[in-house]
Amino acid sequence: MEVHAPHSSVSSLKEALVHILIVTIGILIALGLDGLRETIHEHALVRDARDNFRAELEENRNNLLLEMKAVQVTHDEIGRIVKDFPTIDRDPGQMPARLKGINFPGYFFFNNAWDAAISTGALAHMDTRDVLILGGASKMATTYFQIENTVGPANLAIQVYRDSATMDATQLRDCEQRLRELGFQSRVMLGVEKEYLNVIDKALEIVK
Repeated sequence: MEVHAPHSSVSSLKEALVHILIVTIGILIALGLDGLRETIHEHALVRDARDNFRAELEENRNNLLLEMKAVQVTHDEIGRIVKDFPTIDRDPGQMPARLKGINFPGYFFFNNAWDAAISTGALAHMDTRDVLILGGASKMATTYFQIENTVGPANLAIQVYRDSATMDATQLRDCEQRLRELGFQSRVMLGVEKEYLNVIDKALEIVK
């Protein structure tokens, strides 16, 4: 913004006041335009951030519903196998076939919108309550990633036994222990999934 002095000399108080008024009006208009530009820019940042959050949350929600269903099926199957161990003990060879129903799909979940909103400064222009809820969804996504990573090794160990042609008594005992561990982890996973779904739904109410 530039302010220029009058081009001609001022010969009276009236002219001086007119020039001052013109300059003042010009400054106010310039400041108003700068403020309007900044407001438009801030609104655009917030709008883009909300769009990013909405797209990410909706995709995560869809994947979470699919994973919740798969984890529940697997958890129930683990329970049935553990319950049947007295019978399986007499015929360990049936275990590989029983393990076919044990499968954690491992859907991918995104957590980029929060970092993008931080880097663009959009969060500074959003309501504090909204930021807290969206931040909670981001933290919950990180927590869920960690749980998925914990389940991964135990699930992989089970898959090795599932692909075995035969199984002796020693392998059966090890498989039983790993199944019980996986059953506990899947129960924890189901509890976290329900909480994660609630957090996503609350966040979606903000950005829809």
